[in-house]
Amino acid sequence: MLPYYLLIVPIAAMASFAAPRRLDYVAWSLAFGAIVIFVGLRHHVGMDWNNYLIMIERANRGNLWESFNHTEPGFAILLWVSGQNGWGVYGTYFLGTIIFAAGLFRYAKITPSPWMALLVAMPYLTIVVAMAAARQSIAIGVLFWLVAEWDDCPLWKRIALILFAAAFHSSAVIFVVFVFLDLKSHPAIKAIGAVITGVCAFYFLKSSGQAEYYDQAYVSGQTDLTRSTGAIIHVMLNGAPAAIAFLVGPRMRQKLIPNKLLRNMAIVAIMLVPLSLVVSTASSRMTLYLFPVSMWIFAAFADLFVKSNRVIVRCVLSTCFVALLAVWLNYANNSNSYKTYQNALLLSARDLRLCCK
Repeated sequence: MLPYYLLIVPIAAMASFAAPRRLDYVAWSLAFGAIVIFVGLRHHVGMDWNNYLIMIERANRGNLWESFNHTEPGFAILLWVSGQNGWGVYGTYFLGTIIFAAGLFRYAKITPSPWMALLVAMPYLTIVVAMAAARQSIAIGVLFWLVAEWDDCPLWKRIALILFAAAFHSSAVIFVVFVFLDLKSHPAIKAIGAVITGVCAFYFLKSSGQAEYYDQAYVSGQTDLTRSTGAIIHVMLNGAPAAIAFLVGPRMRQKLIPNKLLRNMAIVAIMLVPLSLVVSTASSRMTLYLFPVSMWIFAAFADLFVKSNRVIVRCVLSTCFVALLAVWLNYANNSNSYKTYQNALLLSARDLRLCCK
């Protein structure tokens, strides 16, 4: 488990002691490269490793068009290109991780403390999720980029980026709801637009065959084996700080959730907490798109204190997030698939799982 600590501890140190608003771009670039290599070139790490080996084999049995039968079109293209060039699943992971990390770093950069925001996303979103859910992590990266540029994006660009994210994981289409909630119009019109959008999103999932898949995987098809026993913890990572932000005074709240988009996302994050008791896996998956909420809240949290105490506050927060990773690696149900970390760069050619040229 040492490699995980070698990755997160330097980021925690920067989150604790680096000047929040004076970003060292050399260190920032090194962190980006380290995450891309660590996550993107993993070998036999994560719960879905074998599933993606099967997926890339199936996607490369025919031509590019036929690969669309096995997964969303964007991810199918990555699988097919990677397979045709003999890169195996590593090529898909690597290219996908670049997209994920680009969105993550783009959003973290606009927060009050970029290093703290990055640290908040490390234990669960980056190490646990991005090293297992390859398709959804790409969609997350695209949506994080959208959130970072939300105020400067015209309506058409918001829709286009959401559809691009949905090309890698169809569930991302639900983010269109936030587009309508952010419109400057009468609340009734926004509510109607959100409902219509939800219906259209459901129709899109239904017509593409994804609705039935998600229902079986995350809702009605849940069994004792597929139910996410840690869902309440997952949704609390966003729901708990969101609830705290709404409980504090208006001046503090403005620092923690400074705009309408984050406020709407925070409300959904809170709603997912009780919902996770009913549809645990679906709630656990949906909260992944809401991490900008907790990233901003914790990045701004030290600013609520007097300047002389802010380093202490950041140190405490950094220690908590490193401890969160340690607890997950040692006690989570699925942590065994992570404990022995291997990287493709450190393996001989005969040990790599390459295909399909």
